[in-house]
Amino acid sequence: MSNLIDIHTHYVPNGWPDLTEDAGPQAPWLKVESETEAMIMMGTKEFRRIQSDAWDAEVRLRDMDADGVHTQVVSPTRHSSITAEAASRQVASHGSSTTSRSRSWSRRRIG
Repeated sequence: MSNLIDIHTHYVPNGWPDLTEDAGPQAPWLKVESETEAMIMMGTKEFRRIQSDAWDAEVRLRDMDADGVHTQVVSPTRHSSITAEAASRQVASHGSSTTSRSRSWSRRRIG
């Protein structure tokens, strides 16, 4: 395996908690359209289409291996309407549901 490092990637949980209380009505949320596709929404507006590599550790690891990437640096998902406290709760609410594959990905990521 190579020593390539992907210096900019994001993790998006498959189903965000309701952040409107902290971030207001334009808070981001995930509109899941299938097992492999979703749309990041900002309130009622479409922001960006994403695929399961954003939340599925097995898909992420397969893609990393295919591209020769050993490690990824995970950057926070940046939306100006999310407070730091709300973002921390978002990550914490999904951090406890790990699989062996996501634990494997956690050893190959920074951040």
